[in-house]
Amino acid sequence: MIDSIIVKDFVSGYSIDSEKFKKNKYSALISVNFEKKKIIDFLDDKDIKYSFQAGPKTLILPLMNFNNKLILWDDPNPWFEAWLSRPLDPNLNKFILPAGEVDDLITLSAMDAKNLQYYKLKNISVKYGAKKILVLIVNVNKKQNNYTLGLKVFDGLEQKEVFLEEFNFLPSDDLNKDLLKLANQFSFYYDDLWVKKNIDKNNLRSRWIVEIRYTKFNQWIKVKNRLLNSDKVTNLVISSLSNKRAFLEINIVSDELLFKELVDKNYTIEKSNNTLKIIYKN
Repeated sequence: MIDSIIVKDFVSGYSIDSEKFKKNKYSALISVNFEKKKIIDFLDDKDIKYSFQAGPKTLILPLMNFNNKLILWDDPNPWFEAWLSRPLDPNLNKFILPAGEVDDLITLSAMDAKNLQYYKLKNISVKYGAKKILVLIVNVNKKQNNYTLGLKVFDGLEQKEVFLEEFNFLPSDDLNKDLLKLANQFSFYYDDLWVKKNIDKNNLRSRWIVEIRYTKFNQWIKVKNRLLNSDKVTNLVISSLSNKRAFLEINIVSDELLFKELVDKNYTIEKSNNTLKIIYKN
């Protein structure tokens, strides 16, 4: 079914963002623009689940355990080099790498990263404006010309391991190439996890017609912003608006949690079937 797609039918244009010319070699970064509506219509027609939502800005900490020696900022760190050598922008999750500046070395050691020292990880995430941190520990055991390669991933701010179910990697006999291949394979795998998570959330969502009552227009702005900033609301469309009332349609991932969130903030809620009335009391 997907194999029959004529890609050019969905392309609206392209741009060449950078070019490099070397003897017998040419390289370029080419951005291709697609018609989003055409893609959505196609996926809906084929009843294919999808998610367009981009992931958060995520700081990657490539930690190498080489023959039981931890390496993060040390030079060389082939695992860090592998991430530096690949493009970070093609992923749904916006991956970034630390610069390895002096204050990075002071803020976080390799052992701190391995032990998921929360406040140190939090400090470095603030510096880079990252919402998430992934500590990627690659374990390399080398004996003569042979080595074994394994990967463990931890969410540094949530303080838990990211379990890599059905993630299989087969090493060859070239460590540097294998590390680059592993970085690429993991980045695409993590994107798949993100898409699956969002599809699962969308499958649980419910649709509500909402009436919001207020006495001042700035109260409407406050209610609207609260709904827009809630992670329980996945979509919001305004159908009509006056100086006293607003009508909108929203999709909610967890009704119970959103209603509790609003009540805790002193909003009055009235429910009837799939119609919701929110009254601003302050």
